Amino acid sequence: MFFARTCFARDMGLLAVIAVAGFGGCQRRAPVTSCASDLSGEYESSAGRWMLIDHGPRVEAYPLFTDVPAAGDLEVAPRMIEWRRTADGSLRGETRRRYMKTSASCLARVPARITSCASDTLDIVLGDTAAPLSFTPCQFGRVEPAHVERWTHR
Repeated sequence: MFFARTCFARDMGLLAVIAVAGFGGCQRRAPVTSCASDLSGEYESSAGRWMLIDHGPRVEAYPLFTDVPAAGDLEVAPRMIEWRRTADGSLRGETRRRYMKTSASCLARVPARITSCASDTLDIVLGDTAAPLSFTPCQFGRVEPAHVERWTHR
């Protein structure tokens, strides 16, 4: 009986240590209050969830959803967005998407910018790329006008 109580107490103590360590290691990052804030984390948009990685001078975004349009005989990569912090504090960059047909590939690029960062929400002006009209050399058609998306930190 004594042995059972001792083991139970030891196991409960171990569980308490694990719980404290687990909760202490999951501290939430500071909220986004400006575009100078750490923007890392998962965001929700009308299209789906995005993962942002903030490297300081640049920020990358990757889709966490199926982000490949139907493209017939083309192989199409998901979008990758990269912004750079400028001297005036704004974030400007581009959306990139790679298109492949047999051994030929083209990298499409369109401008992207973050216009506002506050209350864990980002306002982003995005355009989407268009598939190439030809691969040798890479020539692209007209792209749709850019639109504003609101991304909220999860």
